[in-house]
Amino acid sequence: MKLLNINIKKNILCIILLGLFSIGASAQSITQVNGIITDEKTGERLPFVSVVFPGKSPVGVYSELDGTYVLRGIAEKDVMQVILMGYIPIDVKIKRGVNQVINVRLKPQSETLEAAVVSAKRTKYSNKNNPAVDLVRKVIANKDNNRIESHEYYQYDKYEKLELGLNNFFVDSTHNKGAYKRLRIIFDHLDSSEITGQKVLPVFFKEASSTNYYRKSPEDKKEYINASRMIDIHQLVNMESVENYVTDVFGNVNVYDNEIMLFDNKYMGPLSPFAPNYYRFHIMDTLMVDDVNCIQLGFFPRNEGDFGFRGNIYITTDSTYAIKQSELRMAPNANVNFIRNFILLQNFKLQNSTWCLNTNNATLEFVYASGDKRSILAQRMVSYKDYVFDEPQPNSIYRGTEKIIKLPDYDARPIEYWTTLRHQSLTEHEEGIFSMVDSIKKVPIVKHALNLLGIVFSGYLEMGKFDMGPIISFASFNSLEGLRVRFGGKTNGNFNQNWFFEMYGAYGFKDKEFKYNGTAMYSFLKKKQNPWEYPMNLLKVSYQYDVKIPGQAFLYGSGDKLFLSFIRGEVDKINYERKFELLWTKENTNGFSFEPSFTWLKTYPMKNLEYVNGNNERFNHITTSVFGLFLRFAPNERFFQIQENRFPLNQTEPIVELGHKLGISDLLGGKYTYNRTDVTFYKRWWIGGFGYADTWLKAGKVWNSVPYPLLITPQANQAYAYQDEAYNMMNYMEFVTDQYVSANISYGFNGFIANRIPLVRKLKLREFVTFKIFWGTLEDKNKPENNPLLFRFPMKDGQPSTFALNGRNPYMEISVAIDNIFKFLRIDLIKRLNYLDNPNIPVWGIRFRLRPAF
Repeated sequence: MKLLNINIKKNILCIILLGLFSIGASAQSITQVNGIITDEKTGERLPFVSVVFPGKSPVGVYSELDGTYVLRGIAEKDVMQVILMGYIPIDVKIKRGVNQVINVRLKPQSETLEAAVVSAKRTKYSNKNNPAVDLVRKVIANKDNNRIESHEYYQYDKYEKLELGLNNFFVDSTHNKGAYKRLRIIFDHLDSSEITGQKVLPVFFKEASSTNYYRKSPEDKKEYINASRMIDIHQLVNMESVENYVTDVFGNVNVYDNEIMLFDNKYMGPLSPFAPNYYRFHIMDTLMVDDVNCIQLGFFPRNEGDFGFRGNIYITTDSTYAIKQSELRMAPNANVNFIRNFILLQNFKLQNSTWCLNTNNATLEFVYASGDKRSILAQRMVSYKDYVFDEPQPNSIYRGTEKIIKLPDYDARPIEYWTTLRHQSLTEHEEGIFSMVDSIKKVPIVKHALNLLGIVFSGYLEMGKFDMGPIISFASFNSLEGLRVRFGGKTNGNFNQNWFFEMYGAYGFKDKEFKYNGTAMYSFLKKKQNPWEYPMNLLKVSYQYDVKIPGQAFLYGSGDKLFLSFIRGEVDKINYERKFELLWTKENTNGFSFEPSFTWLKTYPMKNLEYVNGNNERFNHITTSVFGLFLRFAPNERFFQIQENRFPLNQTEPIVELGHKLGISDLLGGKYTYNRTDVTFYKRWWIGGFGYADTWLKAGKVWNSVPYPLLITPQANQAYAYQDEAYNMMNYMEFVTDQYVSANISYGFNGFIANRIPLVRKLKLREFVTFKIFWGTLEDKNKPENNPLLFRFPMKDGQPSTFALNGRNPYMEISVAIDNIFKFLRIDLIKRLNYLDNPNIPVWGIRFRLRPAF
C-alpha cells in the first residue's frame, strides 16, 4: 500500500463533479445587490450590518469590515432590508432578477440604548475598554465549566444525515429540450434549496447512527457506529473515501474549541484564548433564543483574508456565560478556494444543568469559479440526544487506540432497523434519493457521465470484470527506453471478491525490450472492488521484468507516468530488474499494520552503471534474496483512497514506521548477507490560524559490508514535478551512505503574509518555506578503496559521478514556494546549499506541482 504525504487529488472531488455533470442549464432569476453601507452623519463605513431579502425563505448577509456587502439569491419582494442596532432600519427598493449597485446610508437612532445593550462603537477599534472584548473573555474564562467535558463521564446518541446535490444544473424550462427528454426522471426529484432558492438534484445521501462515550481520566473518546448506509455512485469510486472526504470537509466542530478543523485546515476559533487579538468583536443585540435571554455577539477576522470565520455567538445573560447558539460563516474574502457559501449553526440545550449540543447543521456551496451560477450543495444535519452524565462504563468500552469503532454489519442493517435509530423520520424527498439514483444511473447519458467520472477518479477504464489502466502510464519516455508504451489492468470485485489479478506489458522503442508484470493477490476479507480497500489482509505474489532507477521510490506510484518523464539533466544510472516478490499485508483498525515479505531480485546495470570490483572483475548482474518486515503505526488515520494510493485527511496524530531487511547469501543465487534498518517519523503540527508545519524525520543503517547497489541512496528527484519527501536538487544516485539521519521541515503560512500586502491579497496566494537536510557517513568497510571485492563507484567521462557523503558536511537544500496560483498551481524556488563542486548539478531550480486545495 502506498500512503502518500501529498494531497494532489484529495481536494478535487468537487471540481470533477462540476466538470462531469455540466450538462448545461439556464440560470434562474437571481438578484444580486452590492454596495457600501455608511453612517449618514460621519460617512464612516459600517461593518456587521444585516442585509436581507425578506420573504418566506429569507436570504441575508452581513457587511464586511470596510462596509461593503454582496447579497445574492432569490428575491421574493421588491425590497431589501438593512438593519444595524443603534441605527434606524430601512427598506431599500430593488429590481428583482438583475445585478445592481446600491450604496446605503444609515441614520443613527436618537434614543439612548439601555445599559444592558451596547452598540458597536463608531470609533477606531481597540480591545481596550471594549465591552464586547470583555464579554468574550468572560466566555473564554468560563468555557471549561460549560463544556460537557467538565463531567468525569458522559455518553450520548448521535444521528447524522449528509446530502450532496447539483444546484441549478437543471431547471423547469429544460424539461422537454434535447437530451433532457431522456432525463425526465431527474426532474421528478428536483427540490428547491432554502439556501440558494434554486433547483437541486440530489446525487449522494448518507445517514449514520452512533453511540459516543467520554472518560476524563485517563481522557478518551470513543464513537461506536451502530449503522450507516450511503448511495453507491460508481464501482470505481471508493464511496468510503467519499464519505471520509466530505465528513472531513465539514469537520467535527464545536464552537468552544480553540482550533476548528474545516476544509483540510485548522482555523482559530472565536473562543480561543488568542481570539481577541485575531478577531474583532461587536455586541449586536439582546434577544430571546428558544426562550433563553441572550446577548448576540458578532465577530470577524481583523484581516479579511485570514483563515477565520465571521458570525455570531449567543451568550446567556446569567453568570455562566454559556453559549446557547452559534453561527459560523466563512469570511467572504477568506483565502479559501471553491467555496461560495458556508454556514454552521449549532444549538445547545440545557440538560441536567449542563449546556449540551442539541443540533449541528452545516451547509456548504462548492463552485469552481466565483461567478458560476451552478454549484454543488452539501448539507450535513446532526442531532444529539439521550445524554447521560457521570455514569462509568466498563474499561472495555475504551480499549484500543482507535477513536471510531464500526460495529459488525454496521453497513448492512435492514431498513426496519433504521426506524429505531433515527431521531426524526426521513422526508419523502430523502426517502426517494436511493431509488432515484439507482434509476438515473441506468439512463445512457448519465451512465456515460458516471463512467467518465470513474475514469477521472480512478485512472482506470471499467470493462465489466476488468479495469484497464492506469491510463496515465500508457505512454512515457526515459533515456534508456526512449518512448515507452504500456498497457494492462486488473480484475475487480465483479470477477471475484477474494482473488485479484494485475498485469501489464510495456515496450521501449529505443532499447527494443519488452517488459512485463504479473501479480496475483488473495484477500482474506471480501472486497467490494479492489484488494487495497481498508483494512487490508492481503497476500500478494508477483513477478516483474522492468527498468528501475536505483534507490528511487516514486511517491506517485510507478515511475512511468507521463508527467515524471520531463526531467532536468540526463538519467545516466538505470537498471533492468527481474523481481519476484511475496508479501503479506495485515492492517488492524487500531492503526497498527505489519508486512512480512520475501524478495528475490536480479539487477542488470545499464547506461553509466557498471559492476566492476577492485580486481577489475566485471559482473553483468547481481542477485539478492531478502526477507523483510515492515511495521507501521498510524492511529486514527483517515484518508482518501484512489485504487492503491491513499491520501491522508486531517492527519493530527504522528505516524511511525520501522523496517528491517535481511539479505541471505546462497539462497536462490543470493550473493550477499546483510542487514538494513530504517525508521521514519511523520507529524503535522497545526498553529491555529497561522498555518502548519510538516516534519519528516528518518534514520537508517546498513550493518554489513556490501557493494554500492545495496547501500543507502537518498531519495533524489530530477523531474520538474516537485516531490515533498525527495531532494529536488540532487541527482539520481549522486550519493551513497551506510548510515543516515534526515529531516524535512516544511511550513505553510496559509497566506498569512500575502494577505497583508495590498493588491496581492486579492490573488489569495499562500506561502511555503522548506528546509531539507541529509546527514550520512560511509564506514571504511564499505569504501571500495579499502576492499577490492567491492564495486567501484560509477564514473562518467572518466570522473566520479557517485560520491560518499562527508559526515561533517550534510547535504542541504532550501526552498520558498507560492501556492494557490489559479487555485491549483504551486511553484517552488529551490537552492542547493552545498556539494556545489559535484559535476552536472544545479544550484538553483524552479519546480511545479498541481495542488488543488481548499
